[in-house]
Amino acid sequence: MLLYDCHCHLGFFPVEGEAGAAVETAMAGVDGFLNCTVTPEEYAGVRERFADDPRVVTAPGLHPWYLAEDAEAALAQADVVCALIRPGSPVGEVGLDFGPRHAGTREVQTEAFRRIVARATEAGECVLSLHSVQASETVLDILDAAGFFSRGTAIFHWYSGSSAHLSRALAAGARFSLNPRMLLTKRGREYARTIPLDRLLTETDFPDEDGACPEAVADALARLIAGVAVLRGMDPAALQARIGYNSRDLFARMADCAGVKPPADTAER
Repeated sequence: MLLYDCHCHLGFFPVEGEAGAAVETAMAGVDGFLNCTVTPEEYAGVRERFADDPRVVTAPGLHPWYLAEDAEAALAQADVVCALIRPGSPVGEVGLDFGPRHAGTREVQTEAFRRIVARATEAGECVLSLHSVQASETVLDILDAAGFFSRGTAIFHWYSGSSAHLSRALAAGARFSLNPRMLLTKRGREYARTIPLDRLLTETDFPDEDGACPEAVADALARLIAGVAVLRGMDPAALQARIGYNSRDLFARMADCAGVKPPADTAER
């Protein structure tokens, strides 16, 4: 039975001492991690840190919360991410956040994201892990305008947008990574119940930015799957097998995935 964390931030984990050693324990039992970064500067160090772990795919990203304050510098960050993108690259965390705390950078966010999507579309076969807060329509508009859906895979991380935009994203072929906190909201539970099985992935979004080492990631993922199985009226093992297949297929198709080799076992369809 395969377990994948399709959106996490391993770079926030502590490196040294007892806390650093605890990270290895926390990561045990998981077959793959899509390790998202929040700036290209973070990516440079984090990729090296996990380069020898065959489970970890580290993606260059530019989170809308972490854009440089100066617009010119922020767009320069986006250009660095673009330069890192190759055919098949995972890219993330990228996207838009138009919530009240971040609406002031709306224009530069949009331009930075547009540049990254254009490059990922040009490269082809890329996997985007997407942040979208009060911005689902704009995210979809940019992906559509670039023609990304015909060239790559879009994963909406912790999706919280409208049901209308969910339907639009599903029609375009997007996937969705669920995390435990989604099950704490009525909307999140409804989406976990209704998104088609072949579009479902699991994530933890661990850890918080303070780097506090979480509980065992495998246990958190297993509990998440059990909770989703209850919502869907499914056997948890069958759901885990289906999501494991979805995830294994995704990891296998990442052309630039830092040497990750998918497990020999293939989950049942």
